[in-house]
Amino acid sequence: MTTDSGREVGKNAALISVITVVSRMAGFGRTMVLVWAVGFAGLGTAYQSANQIPNIIYEIVAGGAMAALVVPLLTGPLTRGNRDEVNRISSALLTWALTALVPIGILLALMADPLMRVMMGSNDPDTVAAATRMLVIFAPQLPLYGVAIVLTGVLQAQRRFAWPALAPLLSSLTMIGVYIAYGLVSGRKDDPVDVTFGELFLISAGTTFGVLVLGGCLFFPVAKTGVKLRVTWKLDAAVASHLRSLAIAGTLILGSQQLCQALMMILANDAGSGPYAIFTASQMFFLLPWGVLAVPLATAAYPNLTEAYQLGHMQRYREQLATFGRIVLILSGLGVVALTAISDPIAVVLNVLQPTPGDASEISGTLFFLGFGLVGFSLFALYSRALYAVDQARAATIATCSGWAVGAAVALALSLALPIENRTIALAIGWSAGMVAMGVLLTVAIGRHTGAESLRGFGRALVSTVVATAVAIGVGRGVISWWGLADTLGSALVQGAVVGIVVALTYLVTASAAAGQNPVAVLGNIKRKSSSKTSADQTAEAHGEEGG
Repeated sequence: MTTDSGREVGKNAALISVITVVSRMAGFGRTMVLVWAVGFAGLGTAYQSANQIPNIIYEIVAGGAMAALVVPLLTGPLTRGNRDEVNRISSALLTWALTALVPIGILLALMADPLMRVMMGSNDPDTVAAATRMLVIFAPQLPLYGVAIVLTGVLQAQRRFAWPALAPLLSSLTMIGVYIAYGLVSGRKDDPVDVTFGELFLISAGTTFGVLVLGGCLFFPVAKTGVKLRVTWKLDAAVASHLRSLAIAGTLILGSQQLCQALMMILANDAGSGPYAIFTASQMFFLLPWGVLAVPLATAAYPNLTEAYQLGHMQRYREQLATFGRIVLILSGLGVVALTAISDPIAVVLNVLQPTPGDASEISGTLFFLGFGLVGFSLFALYSRALYAVDQARAATIATCSGWAVGAAVALALSLALPIENRTIALAIGWSAGMVAMGVLLTVAIGRHTGAESLRGFGRALVSTVVATAVAIGVGRGVISWWGLADTLGSALVQGAVVGIVVALTYLVTASAAAGQNPVAVLGNIKRKSSSKTSADQTAEAHGEEGG
């Protein structure tokens, strides 16, 4: 069956977007229910700190970044129709993932006590003890993430996007049920001293079961594609060489992210109980617009970009990348506006939901400053994949690791310079600085390694995004200032919804004016470009594969 690559990307992106919107909303609900069940201080800090150690990997898995190790290896044999090679590579990747991650998971469980003593900073001994017990139960998440990573890549390489996007939804729904069960059974205890072992086991084991759902539900759709998995460590020499370069890049990128996240955990917990849970919950809100606006398009485009390169159709590659880069840029600006303009009502909602409400201003400031990193992180979702597609893993690694290094350095400097009560704001500014640096460096790498044509129209789109973002944020903050900050759950929800609509319309109108188009034309242009056919696509039609 022949396929128009541009239309296929648009179709797949639309499918992923629908599922991802629902999935991210479930993730949003999961965060809200967790805050309701355990709050930010005490048990909330213990839970978030312990869960973040294996969860660092999940931040990459959720966007499909680790699938970068799988998709390029499978695209070639899939294009050639060599199913035996697909089976061998898929099986070996899964076997090696488990071989590496099971021992690490065991080591993590054995080292839980000294590790949590280091990571928990100035938290009280009861909170540290609770985090230690939780981490032992969370340790099996590591090999389970490995399963999810590989199976997601196997499906995406075959353009089967529905189940990889659906898996996080099923996982989130599972965890929501666990949090509700804990809240009902324990009476929403947030002090580790009062929590029984059974109650602690319920929320910890339930969380790990949610990760089991994340990867386990993918075995069935993988089997339906005809891929046969077996235990094997053997890879062809050429495949192993390609895998090593990608694996080194992935390890360096993941390692730099782990170090940055670990540093932020230490800095947050050094400020006492509460700040780290606030920062982690705020990151979940950061990931909501990123996952809805940037990841679907980047994920759907990746196999097509890889195929275009491997077939020698670089003009097709450049045209598609230029189009998708502009779209991701403009959509990410909308995400910045959504997070920064309504950070106050979001903070009120989170604060009121806690078993023991505190000060909402710290939450609001954290959300506000995190928002400015969305553009850079959205470009990371697309451009890192685009560089992997053309065998430029080294360039992607340097740019990404440099971004994480900038984020860590700025967070550390501001943590030392600002008062301790502003610790999460210092971390948020550091995070955003790192994401901006990462986006800039990846954009430069794209131009250098794939040609200026891959960035056609990027400058104008950037100007439109910056202008529209500044205007919309100003309007949103002005409306809240005129309205007065909400102080109850109901009023905060209403205020957030109303101001959110106002700033979205403002952003759209301003971006349209900056681009010299009317708002309807801008929306139509985005839709048309995400599904239109380039002349290079017509040349490559005979090489298309059926999407799933």
